[in-house]
Amino acid sequence: AVCGRSDQSLTAQKFANKYSVSNIYSDYYSLLRSTDADMLWVVTPWDVTEHLLVDLLHDGRPCLIEKPLCTNSLKATEVLALAQKLERCNLFIGMNRRWYDFMPILQQTLAFNENIRAVNICLSEQQRVDGLSESEAIRRAKNLWINSAIHEFDLLLFLLGPIEIVRVYRQYDRHTEQLISVNALLASKQFGYPIFLQANWDSAEPKSFLIELTDRTLKLSPIECLTSAQGLKRLSPSAEYP
Repeated sequence: AVCGRSDQSLTAQKFANKYSVSNIYSDYYSLLRSTDADMLWVVTPWDVTEHLLVDLLHDGRPCLIEKPLCTNSLKATEVLALAQKLERCNLFIGMNRRWYDFMPILQQTLAFNENIRAVNICLSEQQRVDGLSESEAIRRAKNLWINSAIHEFDLLLFLLGPIEIVRVYRQYDRHTEQLISVNALLASKQFGYPIFLQANWDSAEPKSFLIELTDRTLKLSPIECLTSAQGLKRLSPSAEYP
């Protein structure tokens, strides 16, 4: 079964035609009540997804949800509290970047590493993206933090462990009142080293992680590629830094 947001949903109809789906719903709650599916896959817009979470938790079936789960921490706290009350959590989010070949090895090297001096993270977004409509560009700018940070923040916690927020600087466009910059100072809870975060709208700077250790510099840019260097000398991959 597949469900769209209305009877005229072209996306739901195309999906049903492509995969020979016989049951098409225009109401999510009707689908939950009627279908005997073994699992659910939610690919709704951000602002719709968070309103379905309570019903999905009560439903109990395994549910893969496209990130982000919620648009703010208050809603996430509410969902976690309900999951604890129900003594189960059937909601799953696919954070696939942490399972790239070298990431688990890098995590073992960095998670308890006392030699990290500082970390710089750039999560900027560009407005000029092929096929991006004006309305979608505005939507991306409005959700700059979520749009830029979801995978990278997962990697940040996966690679470096617990962090704390020290200070966040937000800047808004004077005319449109859209959020255009989120720059923050974070810190490792265990070792206290600083983590500098930049998320600037329509910046030319690509997304990247820069991890400064006492004996080398590690760079993820693009996020899927790891390079290691000592000063200006690029280092060959090793068992600890593949």
